[in-house]
Formats: sequence, structure tokens, C-alpha cells
Amino acid sequence: NNMKEKFPNAIFTNNLNNGKLANIPFAQQIPDPITSAAWQTWVEINSHQAEEMGIKEGDIIYLKSDAGEIKCLAYPHPAVQPSTICVPTGQGTLRGGRYSEERGSNLLKILSDKLDPETGSLAWASTKVSVKRAGGNKKLPKFEGTVEAFPVEPGIPILIVAPGETAHEAEKKNHHKYQEQLNLIDKDKNNNHNGISGEKH
Repeated sequence: NNMKEKFPNAIFTNNLNNGKLANIPFAQQIPDPITSAAWQTWVEINSHQAEEMGIKEGDIIYLKSDAGEIKCLAYPHPAVQPSTICVPTGQGTLRGGRYSEERGSNLLKILSDKLDPETGSLAWASTKVSVKRAGGNKKLPKFEGTVEAFPVEPGIPILIVAPGETAHEAEKKNHHKYQEQLNLIDKDKNNNHNGISGEKH
């Protein structure tokens, strides 16, 4: 589906910079600190608007401006300002070796060539794009959700340190409390190991 409105394109750089580090696999695999994505060009879009447009994570998206069109993978994100999209630079280089050539899309291709009247610099923030689903979905390479989360063992005592108090002083003052908790934990573990419930009836 096409959106009738045009989205301002918020550009950001990541560990690939402007693409000069795209041929380094170590730089390619470092996850983005917000999305944890890597190895690709993705477009961050407000999650509520993405839902209205029928866009899901990994959907192949066309971004079109007056300067051109690129293709990237969708990443719906609740922290993105509505009616704004965010796309990283760094991918889509034509040369540089197997780690960078024809990987992702070059965001610079669709940037407006308008100049800021005061500084003469490129007015990158003036670029607006339309969003269109290209059809198809690919798994977005990302670190998020790929590692199983292990719960913290319940019952571990927490040391509470008062203002102006050192950890050693707090531990010494409350040693008996923590020791009691540890004794209860050990007792409960032993009971469970022997098939006996540690609960009182």
C-alpha cells in the first residue's frame, strides 16, 4: 500500500559510517544499539503506523523520493516519531569486496540535493519519501531475540546500602538477615532435592 503522505527521512549513521567501513565484517556484524540489527539496510517506522499500513518486521519496503528509490527491510518501532522514518547510512556500496558489495541499499541515492541557504550544506533533513510495500518478507538480521534469557535465581538476598554507608558496613550491620535468608534458601533446596516441599502446611 502507498501512503498518500510523505515521510520526513531521519538519517543516522551507525558503525559503518558513510560506507567506508562496510567492507569490514567486524563492523558489519556489530548490532545497532537501538534495533540490534546488522548486515542490512532497514527502515524504522512507528509501530502503530506500521500496523495501520499492514507492515510487519522484515517486510520489503520501497522508499521513494524525488531523487530516486531504494529498497530496505521494515523495522516497526514504538519510539519512532509518527509520520517519520529512520534509515541508517553505510550499505549499498558497489565496490569493496564480498562483505559490502550489493548488500542493502545506499540511502544517499534518495537524498534531496537542496542546500541550506545559510550554510550552503546539503539539507538532508528536507528529504521526504513515500513508503510502499514491495511484497515479500525477509528475516532481518538482528541480535534481539536470538539469545535465550535466563531468569535470575529467586531468593538471592539484595544488599541495601544507606546513604553515606559503605557496602562493607551495610553487610556487617545486616549480616544476620542475609545469613537467615541464605539458610532458608539452602534448606529449601535440600528439601526439594529430597522430594520434600519446603512449605509449611
